[in-house]
Amino acid sequence: MAVAYKGGFGKGSAVGVGIGLSMDLAAGNPPFYTMAYGFSGLMTGIFAKQGRLFATVTYVLSNALAVLWAYKQGASISILYEVFIASVLFCLIPERRLQRFSGL
Repeated sequence: MAVAYKGGFGKGSAVGVGIGLSMDLAAGNPPFYTMAYGFSGLMTGIFAKQGRLFATVTYVLSNALAVLWAYKQGASISILYEVFIASVLFCLIPERRLQRFSGL
């Protein structure tokens, strides 16, 4: 979320796909996390210019949409808890700490 907020949709989706792929490979699941985190990084990067709160809400909603879309295929509902906790922590990070992600 932080990389997409500071780096845009290209970097956000690339980092989302990378993290999701590593989670899917570690769990031995179909590529659900890859799709969910890549899509969320893409959407967050697109709406990052609208502000921090709007980017956070976009991240949560796009992840929820990904879970609902893949729910019939056995998607884990626990990702919604993870995303909510991550969004709260993202909102608590001071803006000057997020400047480190601009250099990526």
